Amino acid sequence: MALPYPYEAETGQLKPRSPVPRAPFDIAQHVREAIVARGSVIQLFGVEHEVAGPELAATMASGYQEVLTQHFLERHSLADADAWSSFESQARAQLERHGELDDSTMNTLLMTVDGL
Repeated sequence: MALPYPYEAETGQLKPRSPVPRAPFDIAQHVREAIVARGSVIQLFGVEHEVAGPELAATMASGYQEVLTQHFLERHSLADADAWSSFESQARAQLERHGELDDSTMNTLLMTVDGL
């Protein structure tokens, strides 16, 4: 038993649906919201790390934001909210397990982007 086609499909009068327009997704804005410096604390995807002072925290946050945004846009220029959500949860899990903020932290985030 087959499903019946509408009359329009049989006669060729059924037009395809127009595609749903893609809503732009601002990766840079989401990275800025996920990496924040507050005083001498830098917060990466909800995981807080204490650093030497407010200036260092601001500098580190800015550096992380810049590098991560650039890398994300190079690898996933058409990313959407689902891709970001997946990345964000993976990054948070990696940072929670990693514990310390050191040179390998950025590599961990970049590899997480590559793994999407």
